[in-house]
Amino acid sequence: MKAYRPALAFTLREAIKTYPKELKAGGWKSKFVRDYMADTAAASVVMDGGDSGDSVRIVTAAALLLWNGGDEGLDETQFWRSQVGKTDVGEIDASTMLEPDVVIALTKLFVLEWSNQLDHKLYEDLPLEMLVA
Repeated sequence: MKAYRPALAFTLREAIKTYPKELKAGGWKSKFVRDYMADTAAASVVMDGGDSGDSVRIVTAAALLLWNGGDEGLDETQFWRSQVGKTDVGEIDASTMLEPDVVIALTKLFVLEWSNQLDHKLYEDLPLEMLVA
């Protein structure tokens, strides 16, 4: 994921700039889409997560802009199969527009990473009585 973060951030930023009408039609506020959403999505990906579920909503909304398949295609991507056995992906050019299948696969990993971070934060905040009970 590390090698792909800059390209994923670039791709999501470009998707938001290219398809603002679709986001507005999906219920996103016009000013937010125009002024903040692209940078928020990119920053969330590059910084390896965000502090809220809003980061996940923004990143997934941007990724879905690029997806032209049906919902069933979102369940299984081919990207990870092409990565089996590769030990060093190398550096991916930050200005590379990723294919939709790659964007969906990396977005799923982003959501998984964020969820894991959230679970860890929640676990750390539990009272000691709950941890040992």
